[in-house]
Amino acid sequence: MARSGKLYRQTYQFRHVGEFGVSKSVSDPNTGANIPKFQAVKRLHFARKKQTLSEKAQVAGTEYADSIVITIRHNKALAEMKSLFAKINGDVYEVISYSVDDDSYDSVDLLTLKHTEKIAG
Repeated sequence: MARSGKLYRQTYQFRHVGEFGVSKSVSDPNTGANIPKFQAVKRLHFARKKQTLSEKAQVAGTEYADSIVITIRHNKALAEMKSLFAKINGDVYEVISYSVDDDSYDSVDLLTLKHTEKIAG
């Protein structure tokens, strides 16, 4: 059920679950060096947004190439975080873009994620 000008998702589309969190420095017991690790802050349901061919062509060659877009229900606490990561199916992604739409009671946020091997603070 789409409404004009709005990205609207049905409840059943939010069937995936991911952890959202930040980078936290943890001391390595062997070396004493600080190592950044993923620390979960929230566990939320999300919906995947499919990219069209024209959207994929538009972002080719940019930092958004090979990224995925997900939709979550609006979350003010996450939206205010400066550096955010998502852990989905054991893989860690950096949130490279967080778009907020909080105009209505069923507001959603669009998150653009890029797979990362390292977590930076």
